[in-house]
Parts: sequence; structure tokens; C-alpha cells
Amino acid sequence: MRSPPPVSVTWAPASDDVTTRLWWAVQALIYGLTGGVVSAWTAYIAWDTWVPSGSIAAWDAHRAAVLAAVVCASCGLAWGWWLAGTHARRQGLLHLAWTGAFWQFQGLEVPAPRVMLDLGPWMLLQVGGQWVSLSKGLAREAWHPLRAAIYSRAQS
Repeated sequence: MRSPPPVSVTWAPASDDVTTRLWWAVQALIYGLTGGVVSAWTAYIAWDTWVPSGSIAAWDAHRAAVLAAVVCASCGLAWGWWLAGTHARRQGLLHLAWTGAFWQFQGLEVPAPRVMLDLGPWMLLQVGGQWVSLSKGLAREAWHPLRAAIYSRAQS
């Protein structure tokens, strides 16, 4: 079996690419949902524990839980977006290459990238122990050759 041709991609994870921003939004949504669910659950538990039964209507418990969920979900969304952006900016320029014989990430030889999620124009890869988001807009003309190299089972 022939090895795929060499391909090299350099990209900035903090670019203004639409799919990059969608990935940040997904991460923010995970933080927001987590904050909302945990705070609503905590509000219900606290309400049952601290408020004597029958003294205040159950509707008040629902309002308190919803308010706590909205506040914590909003904070979680903001926190998740900020973390995603900070992590992307901290990564700087990323470089992934298939030399025809082995994979390189940031100039170091690494095992073959593992595709964790592939949505067509966007992929989430695990490369050298690091999670990497890469889109067609960032890879440009190297997108198809890179996908071919990844899916050809080119091993290091």
C-alpha cells in the first residue's frame, strides 16, 4: 500500500474563522449548561433543607431555582467563551505535517492524529496528547490532502 503524499498545515486557533467561533460557542454552551443544571439542582436541595415545609409556596422554590439557573448559566457561558478564547490565543500558531514517513506536530514526531469528531468542514483531532480544532477555512488548500493522510491510516 502506498503512503499518502506529504502535507503540511499551519494555522492560528484564535483566527476569526466561523467554525472556530462555533467551536468556542459549543465549549461555552457546555459550561453554561453545567452551571445552570448544577445551580438549579442545588437550589431545590437547599430549598427543601432550609425552608420549613408548608411555610412558603412551592412556586417560590421554582422561581428561586430558575433564577439561580439563569444567573449561573449566564456566568458559565461567559466563562466558557473566555476560556476557549484564552486557550486558543495561548496556543499561538500550530503546525501539523505528514512528511510521507511520519507525523510531526509543532516540529516533534508524534503518533498519527486521532479523529475525535468529524463534521465535514471541521474536525476535532487528538495530536500528541493535545486536542486540536481544525477547519477547512483554516487549512485552505491543504484540507483535502490532510484528510486523506489522516484517514489513510498513515502511521508514524
